[in-house]
Amino acid sequence: MVLTILAVIPGIVLFSLVYGLDRNEKEPMGLMWKLFCLGAISVIPAAIVELILKNVYQSTFAFNNIVYLIALCYFAIGLAEEGGKYFFLKMATWKSPEFNYTFDGVVYAVTVSLGFAVIENIMYVLSTRSFGVAIMRALLSVPGHAMFGVYMGTYYGIAKLSESYINTAGRDKNLFRAYAVAVFIHGTYDFCLMTGQVVIVIPFLIFEIWFTIHTYKKLKLLAGADRRIQ
Repeated sequence: MVLTILAVIPGIVLFSLVYGLDRNEKEPMGLMWKLFCLGAISVIPAAIVELILKNVYQSTFAFNNIVYLIALCYFAIGLAEEGGKYFFLKMATWKSPEFNYTFDGVVYAVTVSLGFAVIENIMYVLSTRSFGVAIMRALLSVPGHAMFGVYMGTYYGIAKLSESYINTAGRDKNLFRAYAVAVFIHGTYDFCLMTGQVVIVIPFLIFEIWFTIHTYKKLKLLAGADRRIQ
């Protein structure tokens, strides 16, 4: 029970932080709960796609561990996990009348990401029965997923704004960016941690502290520059 609580708390804290920054027409909690659950459900298709791609890459890139790790992190884990989140995000919110401010896109994407992160976190923590794993994932994995959501949501909100101006090129470009940027950041995040090389992991952990602070500042700027979508 204690481990489960430890696995869930980071997600609640991060959701509260992002939701609290939304000053214009707070999103209904019913929609937030729906997005959280959809994010949790996205773990299943993501895991299936990851497993398939992992097996393909293991046989294709067996000659080089680094090439395999790059393929695994960017084109299996990042591609599948962010793809699952993006699919459910767009399915549940793109046509929603509640999606009427650009910052809503950030709130939605982060909520879906945290649904994914919390379920993944519970699975890892309960399978290892380790307080150390619970703490490390609370500091790295859950905030990581939230940050991927921030960048996905940023472009997602811009895409919706572009559509309101009948700018289909801008809409499509930013929808692509919403997915691609999240995949890239996620892949880079996992690659640096999974190398297991001290010369990469230590600088990355230092960078992650800076990136977390930078993302929080970006969140506040996005909230302050929130624009109504007609």
